[in-house]
Amino acid sequence: MDGRTAAPALYILLEYLLIVHWLIGAGVDVFNDRWAHGMFAAANAALLFYAVYRFIGLRESREDLAVAYQERRQRRKRIRTAAAATAQVIKGNPQ
Repeated sequence: MDGRTAAPALYILLEYLLIVHWLIGAGVDVFNDRWAHGMFAAANAALLFYAVYRFIGLRESREDLAVAYQERRQRRKRIRTAAAATAQVIKGNPQ
């Protein structure tokens, strides 16, 4: 990630979830003959997608999510290792 600041993974996920939510809402509205509301929701989703595409970038958001996922996996692995070592000490079998 040279030359840019990584966006927090939660923010990126929530932006994509909001796009999906608006698209589903647009589909439900169109299905229920609320065309104006459906088009408004679809336009909001399209504008937010454009903003994510232009200001964050699709590849960059994927990289940020991948880095956050890897960091979380490593943190969980360290916690499991420390917990196992602590359990061994408590049982009286230090390694």
